[in-house]
Amino acid sequence: MKTLVLVRHASAEQYSHNGLDISRSLTDRGKREALFIASVLKEKKIHPDIIITSTAMRAKETAMAFINTFAIDTNQYTEKEALYLASDSVISQIISLLQPQINSAIIICHNPGITDFVNGLFNNISIDNMPPCAVFAIQSKITSWQDFSFSEKQFSFFEYPKL
Repeated sequence: MKTLVLVRHASAEQYSHNGLDISRSLTDRGKREALFIASVLKEKKIHPDIIITSTAMRAKETAMAFINTFAIDTNQYTEKEALYLASDSVISQIISLLQPQINSAIIICHNPGITDFVNGLFNNISIDNMPPCAVFAIQSKITSWQDFSFSEKQFSFFEYPKL
């Protein structure tokens, strides 16, 4: 059984200090959201083998809250430039490249790609918009992540901070 946890980054500044979107940091609210959702995942007994995040500052800062909450080693964390504003097909490709020994993965990225990806997973589940720091978790009885796209999936939960 494989567990995939998709996370939209937490609330971020409207503008960065240097004017670049990729450099936008979390707001104070965003920092609280990230810590809250990390604790929710821990309460739900999620034990990530890997955390993969976009290279955007807001996504990396969200990931840091998860890393600290789960006491993740640096070899269990990776940044992927391709996740920065990734489409649903890019997210799917990154999932398919996960190593088979990984049983639980957290992927942190952005809208609209993450909402599009989530909405393509099930015929009977639709989300208008993944709010900041929303989490959508799925399980699948696969042995290889290459099979994830075509596998039967089970919806686990959808959470977001209501702070």
